[in-house]
Amino acid sequence: MKYNKFLFVLLLSMTLAACGGGEKEADDTDDDTEKVEVEDSSDTTSSDKEKIPTDFTIYSSSPYELFEIGDEFEFTLDLYNDTSDDHELKTVDIQNEFLDAVEIVSIDPEPSDQYELNDEWTTFEFDQVIDGRTDMVITFTAEVLEEGEFYGDIEACINSVNTCLNDFLSLDSDPENAFYYDDYDYDDEAYVYDGEYAFGDSDLYVYVGGDFDEKRSGDSFEFQVEIDNYGADTQNLNEIRIHEDFASTFEVTATEPASTGNRVEGEWTIFEFEVPLADQTNIISFTSTIADVQSGYYEGDIEVCMDELDTCLLDYMFVNVE
Repeated sequence: MKYNKFLFVLLLSMTLAACGGGEKEADDTDDDTEKVEVEDSSDTTSSDKEKIPTDFTIYSSSPYELFEIGDEFEFTLDLYNDTSDDHELKTVDIQNEFLDAVEIVSIDPEPSDQYELNDEWTTFEFDQVIDGRTDMVITFTAEVLEEGEFYGDIEACINSVNTCLNDFLSLDSDPENAFYYDDYDYDDEAYVYDGEYAFGDSDLYVYVGGDFDEKRSGDSFEFQVEIDNYGADTQNLNEIRIHEDFASTFEVTATEPASTGNRVEGEWTIFEFEVPLADQTNIISFTSTIADVQSGYYEGDIEVCMDELDTCLLDYMFVNVE
């Protein structure tokens, strides 16, 4: 089940200050300058860490929708400069495995230049200053060219082409996935919420992100559920539900903040919480261990329920087991 692989934080989504992806060394035929991406922050040198603004984050979002060839859609990249200093967006880089399935129709604001950095990446140059305590949104309009499921990294390079923050893009234009986009009406005892699930309403949004490296049985696996509350009222987190397609691949050893209990109901593993969502950004972290499972790509839905289960938001997560 994968109702929400296209959110934006997905996927991903949305891992705070994550740096990753493939090599981004420029082809020698283009110029003599190498562009080397900063790896995951746990592996960077101390000098590299100093170059990446600590409170500068990015989120990408793609629409939750099944597209057909010829359809136009928008995906966005949000950049949040929560530091007091000005920082410069040098480039936005997108993996070609995603771009090969679409044609970019327009970008707002327009980049100053764009080109294929190498076989894997396309670069969009901006060289635009983002003032302290402000944000910037880049909107890409694209046309679907192929049928299938397509994924790729998107990176924003801040102050230098060598210091980049990473997020994830996805597109579904596979007609066989049409049934994933139906409205769901749960009436069994496991669900109090009765209606249409959403990624977010005017006040609440949910993003799931984590460690996307390949895993082996016994490896530690961490992922985070981010709940953004843009409303004036404090919401209360009641449950986080993980579908068995994903939950069967790991054993949760801890959550932060701690859950008040967990249980299994049907196809769902449910973690109970009593957490007020008073802040704009609220993070629930899961620490787990990969179970003894066969190698493969495992994916599943994560539901976040608030207000005595009256409001449930949906996102999606995956893990690749070697």
